Amino acid sequence: EFCWTNSLLSIKLGRMKPTTAYTYRRLFGRHVKPRLGAMRAQELRSGDLDLLYGDMLAGRRHHARSRRGLGLKPGTVAAVHAMLSGVFSRAVKRGDLSSNPCRRASPPTAQAPETPVLSREQTRELFAHEVVRADPLYPMLRPMAATGLRRGEACGLMRDDVDLAGGTIVVRHNAVPVGDEVMIGSPKTRRSRRRITIGADSVELLRDHLAAQREHRLVMGAGWRELGLVFPGLDGRPQNPGTVSSRFKALVRAAGLPEDVTLHSLRHAHGTLCLEEGMP
Repeated sequence: EFCWTNSLLSIKLGRMKPTTAYTYRRLFGRHVKPRLGAMRAQELRSGDLDLLYGDMLAGRRHHARSRRGLGLKPGTVAAVHAMLSGVFSRAVKRGDLSSNPCRRASPPTAQAPETPVLSREQTRELFAHEVVRADPLYPMLRPMAATGLRRGEACGLMRDDVDLAGGTIVVRHNAVPVGDEVMIGSPKTRRSRRRITIGADSVELLRDHLAAQREHRLVMGAGWRELGLVFPGLDGRPQNPGTVSSRFKALVRAAGLPEDVTLHSLRHAHGTLCLEEGMP
């Protein structure tokens, strides 16, 4: 008998990056296994999967102590469907199953939400606000806006990848939360590995930031964990990208900008704004 739960964890997840595998393993443990884990693979029908997807979207969980939570995004549920389909397709190919139950299921369509883009005036307003300029995140946010760095790329940026004399940044690393820790790994895709030119304003800002960081390391002494990061937390360890996003939302509110502006809006602004010219 084909044990599809073991196959899922050992084969499908074993080919993923550790950070991606962790996310799927958590989704599987919270949503898939409580509802379908006790069923034999031969018994699974498309209707069982459709009920699972509906529960995931609505935030219903089959836990004894947790009946309802926040619903998952359609894209997340669609990704779980793709993962399950891959497992069952492999089982069919090996002769363990006669058919893939996912083929007749109806997963939600993954729709990317529109990201609000900051206008030139809004961007100026954000970075001119006294609360924003005084925040420890300011030296990170300005280069992000000027270069289009993703939040994970900024959190994982190493000092060795910054050439202030040449005015360039090389993107080689990405910070991703895994459980209670933040892991530094490779960028999302091969195309994400790139060299970025930075302007004079960013060079000056980064030079001042790194000088202040050297002084902070001396003050911290043995409490500092040296990892070579450009934008670490107070003790030298990587910042959690999610925490950075939450802090950015607080700065957006302080600056009086629309509530739907996110950290990703800053990345989108890079495509239409030349932030190195005339920025306060």
